[in-house]
Amino acid sequence: MRVAVVSDFGLTEITGGYKRNEEVLSRLTKFLDVVVIPSRRDLELAKDGHERELREVLERVDAKLPAPLEEMLDPDFIPDVEADVFYVYSNSLRELELGYKLSKGRPLGVQLQLQPFYKKEEELFKITHRGPRGEERFLKAKRCSEETRPGWERMIREDKLKFATSVSRVPIDVAGLEELGLRTIVTRPANAFDPEAVKWRREGKEDYAVYFTRLIPEKGLFDIPEIWRKVNSERDVRLYVMGKFEDPRDAEDFEREVRDLNVEYLGFMRGSELFRVVSRARVMLYPSHFDSFSLVTLESLAVGTPVVTFDLPAIREVYGSLRDVVKISEDDLTSMAKAVLEAMRRDYVQSPEAIEFLKVHSSWENVARAEAQALLEISSQLR
Repeated sequence: MRVAVVSDFGLTEITGGYKRNEEVLSRLTKFLDVVVIPSRRDLELAKDGHERELREVLERVDAKLPAPLEEMLDPDFIPDVEADVFYVYSNSLRELELGYKLSKGRPLGVQLQLQPFYKKEEELFKITHRGPRGEERFLKAKRCSEETRPGWERMIREDKLKFATSVSRVPIDVAGLEELGLRTIVTRPANAFDPEAVKWRREGKEDYAVYFTRLIPEKGLFDIPEIWRKVNSERDVRLYVMGKFEDPRDAEDFEREVRDLNVEYLGFMRGSELFRVVSRARVMLYPSHFDSFSLVTLESLAVGTPVVTFDLPAIREVYGSLRDVVKISEDDLTSMAKAVLEAMRRDYVQSPEAIEFLKVHSSWENVARAEAQALLEISSQLR
């Protein structure tokens, strides 16, 4: 079966979602005949000085393009693409509309890593109204959700968008996509960790904890000072923070709030540099308020470090059976601090369940195979 994939690779951003797009797409060709169409966003970035980055990622995924890239950089150029199924790696309505234009009425689907919009405003408020600029963040997210929702609903109602695959139930349920009549399937395994991670597993741990993620309020950035203040009141233990601040104002506010605490910011890290620090920690603290899968939790387990996090739907769905991921009621910062202190006191031995879980999630080829099977299954249903 031939699949035409409209893919957003990020180019100027480094996130787990864009990494997944690249890792899966580079292996999907083992199971399906794949044609790659760079997203409108990536083509615009290429014309704005990032053509080298686009060419490099297309080379890494060994992309088969429907036309020379020089032609595709023309914003008015629409390639003629022959495929059985059209599939979009982006939540952007613009990319979905491009996929539909290319499909000429043939089956169109989307791969979800996050919800495209929110069905309930109160859920959006609970997630985004965090930190010193919570009202600003909420209103911006609300506006984005309200602008996106009508287009998605129209494409589903008019049967232009026929299916969605997802990394978990969360994006489907938060947007209410099945209630709108969209076919959905959750692929398993939906993510994998970098094989480099297991090389850093170690028995000896050092007396510190880590927090690494996108450094935004929704990921618990401003819960960290209060949690660590409670931890430091019992024990003078260090927390290493790693990641990139999306808003420089958050960086200033966070630095001010942890100034009197045993917290050190190490900057943005990835690969072996990140795994070296995380593998030596006794625990990973992760007070995130939204996730669809949580790749950082998977990476922590891969290097042999347990996790303390909030009991979110995605955490329950993906990691629910593992005692290695301690789940605390959301916003219960006192219990989270206690769980961290408990983890600091004991010698961690990874559970047999976690070891089996990691085997399943140790290969991006497993993820690509599961996605290919989902596409074949849905394609047969749509015939």
